[in-house]
Amino acid sequence: MTDKQQAELDKAVKAMLNLGALPEGYKRPDTAPKKDKDRKFRMDVDRKGRSKMVEIKD
Repeated sequence: MTDKQQAELDKAVKAMLNLGALPEGYKRPDTAPKKDKDRKFRMDVDRKGRSKMVEIKD
């Protein structure tokens, strides 16, 4: 693995770890509707290294 690939991987791992926990009282549904299974997301990282998930709209 090259240094550039390792740096990108480290950045992605750090961003995922900084997403934080689920909100208090969150309950996972038993089954997800089909429309929810088809949703797609990407991760944005700002200049300070904070991450957030953004839904991709078609």
